[in-house]
Amino acid sequence: SSDAFCSLKQKCCFSIGKMWFLCHGKRYKVISDPLLYCSAVESGEDVIEESEVLSMEASFRETVVMGLRLIKGIDKRRLSDRYHLTLDDQYGSELTDLVRKGLLEESEDYLRLTVQGKRFANQVMAELV
Repeated sequence: SSDAFCSLKQKCCFSIGKMWFLCHGKRYKVISDPLLYCSAVESGEDVIEESEVLSMEASFRETVVMGLRLIKGIDKRRLSDRYHLTLDDQYGSELTDLVRKGLLEESEDYLRLTVQGKRFANQVMAELV
């Protein structure tokens, strides 16, 4: 899916289709109706309908799920530097199983969806949330 953008440099993730974004460990939901959203922007009103502060673990998992939607995947070192956690710390055998099934591929530096994993991205993400 190309409806998501996540950058560990900026520490923000955006999902256009879902009309929410994650920034600095806080999840925001914006007005989902395009006409109401545009009207709010034009009149200078707040477009955020709700927000939620995420735990460190929840923020880590959300960042992984959004980052895997990028072609290059997740930069494991950046993720570890930001959260002081590793993918193995959070996922352990779940991650090993997804790699074994051919849905994820892990290099020294990155974790990314395989070609098959992209076809089943929503199911992979559901396993990792």
